[in-house]
Amino acid sequence: MAQEVIIAAEIRGDAQINSESVTFSEGGKILGKLSISDNAINKEQFKANLASESEIEYLTDRRHAVYVEKNGLLNGALNMLKKVAFLTALIGIFSVLMPTRTARAADQLRHQPFGSVWMGALTLALMIGLMVVLALSVIGAITFPIFAVLIPLAFILGALIATYGMGSALLYRISDFDDTRVPERLLAALIGAIVISLLTIVPFIGFWVTLGIGLSGMGALIWPSLQKRLPVAA
Repeated sequence: MAQEVIIAAEIRGDAQINSESVTFSEGGKILGKLSISDNAINKEQFKANLASESEIEYLTDRRHAVYVEKNGLLNGALNMLKKVAFLTALIGIFSVLMPTRTARAADQLRHQPFGSVWMGALTLALMIGLMVVLALSVIGAITFPIFAVLIPLAFILGALIATYGMGSALLYRISDFDDTRVPERLLAALIGAIVISLLTIVPFIGFWVTLGIGLSGMGALIWPSLQKRLPVAA
């Protein structure tokens, strides 16, 4: 492939240029169709130096396309690793700071997953309804921003709890998982983060997985309180 092409005269026919560097000097003009590399620089010069009826065809460099494809896959893998590491760190911190609450929520998710999703949906609906009602009152200006932050935060926290619950459930099935030990809690967080990260990248399914883990985690967090206040819920 040529390093640089300088067009210094008028070209009356079509031209195909494979170089990525094309320069039009004074008097340089193409009257026919120009086929140029898609990676060519100074593309803004081309139309100014073509006849009004001429057209530009951009040619794809297959080597560049393969490089971009490989580079895209590498970036995707790196982004996935970053996401898993970030989720594992957040869940690990929460499980270490609040081990009892985390273990209780994980147990609830393991034994009553569908009940947790249902309770999470009710909780979300209750929070949104309360936000709307209070927004219409005198204190709405104060409560609306609080709920606007609290609802997404509760959903995210629920998703983290559900992710940990999935990891711990898998460990319970394949080993003698001990949630009192910090390394095993971190391992559960890592496994859950890997599984959820893989599921959420699947088209269409990813949305429902995200919604499901968020709602189930919210339900698992509020379930112990409901059991104390409403015995029939148990």
